[in-house]
Amino acid sequence: MATKFCPNCGAPVEAGTRFCGSCGKVIEQEPAQQAPAAQQPMFQVNKEAIQQNVQQAGQELQQGLNELRRGIESFQAAGRASGWQGLVISIARFYVSFPLMKSLVHHMFILEGRTNRLRYFTDSLIGWLIGCLYIFLAVVVAALIGGIVNEDLGIVLGFLLGIAVSVPTFVGGILLTRSRLHDMNVTGWAYLANFIPYVNCIFALIVLFAPGTKGPNQYGADPLAGMR
Repeated sequence: MATKFCPNCGAPVEAGTRFCGSCGKVIEQEPAQQAPAAQQPMFQVNKEAIQQNVQQAGQELQQGLNELRRGIESFQAAGRASGWQGLVISIARFYVSFPLMKSLVHHMFILEGRTNRLRYFTDSLIGWLIGCLYIFLAVVVAALIGGIVNEDLGIVLGFLLGIAVSVPTFVGGILLTRSRLHDMNVTGWAYLANFIPYVNCIFALIVLFAPGTKGPNQYGADPLAGMR
């Protein structure tokens, strides 16, 4: 044990002694050193809550993907029964019950015949406006769900709604362009030019402005018959 000295008389004093044995002076005790307090983190992360939210979002995403897969399989079953037109008809029947979708289906889902330039332009514009409106509504609904219920659920729901509302516009655009190509006596497979960079720009201008063949062709009667 360390030895101390009396500040009054200088006599040696054992550590822990309160009075000097020679002069009786009170010896001040040094304060005991305290261990530094453990620093608390500024931000505490609730790992369990985060893990639960991630698991819940994963389950909701898996459920949505399963429903989408079942819908696709039902459409494919209809297509195998009646060819690709059966698949298109199944899609049209599904969407025609929604507001404004009936107009989109009517103007763009053309299975037979030819479409002239003016109708192609107007029908494309109508379908594009309806599609944009539905995408806007899907974004609003997803944002509301994300803000009220769960952000992850809002993201998943927005993704699924975006796909759902894009299907009729995408399919209708293919069918309408196919009918316009038929008006020029060109096979509908030419639509694949849309997927070639730079060529798709020229293709769009040709489809929009090129005149159709006069009189009937292999794809049907002239849509402008009696108007020329």
